[in-house]
Amino acid sequence: MTAIARFRLVVLDCRDLDAMADFYQALTGWPVERRDDDWVQLSNGGGPALAFQLAPDHQPPEWPSADRPQQLHIDFVVDDLDAGEASVLAIGARKART
Repeated sequence: MTAIARFRLVVLDCRDLDAMADFYQALTGWPVERRDDDWVQLSNGGGPALAFQLAPDHQPPEWPSADRPQQLHIDFVVDDLDAGEASVLAIGARKART
């Protein structure tokens, strides 16, 4: 099958570009590849990139919630779940309400 398009990047809308970029840069170790007034893009130098677009009125999802449900999720793999959880909480992640 011939591809119609090539997957390039995932873009997340956010109110605070620096906070989002800093969090995901700490999580992935990827450097900033591009920065503009309303855009920050991280890349590992190969494969798809991860970008953040300024959206001042953005309301982030609250999961689990029907009012502002999950709109997207990004899967990451860690070798040690407990250590990984502690590390992402230390850089600003929040645990989902249950």
